[in-house]
Amino acid sequence: MVPGTISHHLITYVESGELNIRRLVSNDKILKVVQYRLAHPEEEKLKPYFEAFNEEISYDELRWILAALNSGQI
Repeated sequence: MVPGTISHHLITYVESGELNIRRLVSNDKILKVVQYRLAHPEEEKLKPYFEAFNEEISYDELRWILAALNSGQI
């Protein structure tokens, strides 16, 4: 499997609640993304998140965290 496929599968497991986001991403990164989301609720694209954190949170991590947020896991 390629990394993109694995990442997509992980999103599915996070959204369903089968995988706790904290097993993939640190609480610090989760908190940063949650705070950014609260300050910028209209933001739908990943690039502004990525740039806001100086590229320290990967696109995959952002996808996982946002999936957890959108599914009510956080």
